[in-house]
Amino acid sequence: MFLKKERTTGHDDPGLSTMAHSVPSNNLLRRFKEVLRKTPPRPRNQTPSVPQRPSKPRVQHIPQEPDSPTPLTGSTRNRKSILLSQPHGPDPEAQILSIPFSTVDDDDEDESDSKALQTLLRLSTSDADFMPWFTEESKYSSDIPTTDTPDDDDAQAAELLVLPLHPYLRPKENNIKTLLQLVWATLPPVPPLYEGSRLRKTKRPTLADCSVGVRLSKIVYVPHIFAPIEAAVASRLNSITIDLNNPLHREFATRVFPWHTAIGASRRIQSEVDTEDMVMNVLMRAAMAVAHTVLRESESNAVVSISENRNSDSPEPDGIQANSDPLPDDHDSPFPFLSSAHSRRRAKPDGILVLSGEHPDEITPLCLEVKTHAICSDRRNPLRHVQTPVPGHPHGAYKFNMPRSPSHSEDHTCSILTQIWSQLVCWNANYGILSSMETTTFYARKSDTLYISRCYGRKEETLFYVVCWVLLAIGAIPSLQLNLPKADISWWPRKMKNSRRDGVC
Repeated sequence: MFLKKERTTGHDDPGLSTMAHSVPSNNLLRRFKEVLRKTPPRPRNQTPSVPQRPSKPRVQHIPQEPDSPTPLTGSTRNRKSILLSQPHGPDPEAQILSIPFSTVDDDDEDESDSKALQTLLRLSTSDADFMPWFTEESKYSSDIPTTDTPDDDDAQAAELLVLPLHPYLRPKENNIKTLLQLVWATLPPVPPLYEGSRLRKTKRPTLADCSVGVRLSKIVYVPHIFAPIEAAVASRLNSITIDLNNPLHREFATRVFPWHTAIGASRRIQSEVDTEDMVMNVLMRAAMAVAHTVLRESESNAVVSISENRNSDSPEPDGIQANSDPLPDDHDSPFPFLSSAHSRRRAKPDGILVLSGEHPDEITPLCLEVKTHAICSDRRNPLRHVQTPVPGHPHGAYKFNMPRSPSHSEDHTCSILTQIWSQLVCWNANYGILSSMETTTFYARKSDTLYISRCYGRKEETLFYVVCWVLLAIGAIPSLQLNLPKADISWWPRKMKNSRRDGVC
């Protein structure tokens, strides 16, 4: 119910002097809009009265402007709610609301009253811009429940992947709160060679390497090979919290964080064994510790799901506790594990990841090959040619002819590619890692094609990507799957197709 408001100035304006009793809500809005149209426009450089929506969601939206009207009291807000909640007009029994009207000629008072009116009902000069206060504020209120969408998850994961790396220093407790932050770190510097001109040769292909049943014929460079899986891995690792004030968590960190894992490394590279020892400790065993943590968490979550659906009298599964700390406190499960390779099979990598089984029937999804940084480094990369995109062909494949017999060729590219391919075939592995600590390359096998990543340096997210590759190989996160394109050989000229020269054509 609205009453006539007495005029406080000497000007007459029939449109503002009175208001009818029991006016329907549509007429009320129309009259309010007429008031706004008669209000002189503000200068362009004046701050708008209605607070602008922030660019990012906030916990609670509390507009504060120097020229804003006095915030509404609780009683005023209640009366406003009554007004807006009546679809057929104001409630006759509701408390009378006095709306501040004024004449157009009273500049200061009119400006303040117009702001109060706009703040009260959130009205603008067009119907399309009208938004009740409860609808607008609900976008920023912490009381409104929100649910994450897949797009939100992708956006959050993308933000995780651009965080700065932790330097190769003692871990800062305030900077490491999750498992992701523990592996998001720079690798240690590689020790110098004992003599600069040494260790520059690599193993030539053996007869066993040249006699594998499935021969390599195509190599596809996939610079963004981690794109389909990195966001999922980052989100999963970021969901596992770490408290470095907890002694058990601190002990676990010493198994993963590079500043700890490299502390006992050799001060000089005397042979490939020193590089292999460093790669195993800093990259591979750290990744295995993280993999066991992810597996342990998955088992714990599975127990929770089983417990919710089982009969209360049913016993808990042996060896697993629901809601247990995923960080292992004493030992890891027997499988998977990382070890050297026995000589039972013909091609012998520097390391294998054993998923299950006993000799000679092990399941080995991943092989490791180590070279010194005298062979593979930032300045000297024997795989540089095949780690270059084919112009005009994003999925262009390089032709490769595997040698059919051992040779004395010094072609390091041919030797390394033949070696890592024969290891994958002999050990029935689909994934491999080639590392010198200074650089690391990831590759995957499919049919007669080798898919190869770009070369990652020690100041990049190399440890994180080793974790990604290990989790993919052991199937720790079932949703992980690479997007390996079909090899494009349409660009091969006739001469290349007919070439039988060993190596990359």
